[in-house]
Amino acid sequence: IYDANPHTLMELIGLTDDTISTLLIVGHVPGIPWTAWELAGNRESDQATELSRKFPTSALAVLEFDRPWAQLGPGTGELTSFHVPR
Repeated sequence: IYDANPHTLMELIGLTDDTISTLLIVGHVPGIPWTAWELAGNRESDQATELSRKFPTSALAVLEFDRPWAQLGPGTGELTSFHVPR
């Protein structure tokens, strides 16, 4: 999703059918890192600290949620891992 801001990304996520349990969003800076940061409720975690420092090309933020896609908002997810290719 090229040049999408967090608001646009959240709108698209909210349109996802609730029968889908896993969603992969591929996009660019700054939309993807900002959206991942906004959704993460555990911003004090090691993963969140790393994400906040830099979100390099091909990095992957993994978040888990306990609610339907349409009910996601700031702090509603848990950032479970942040992978940076080496």
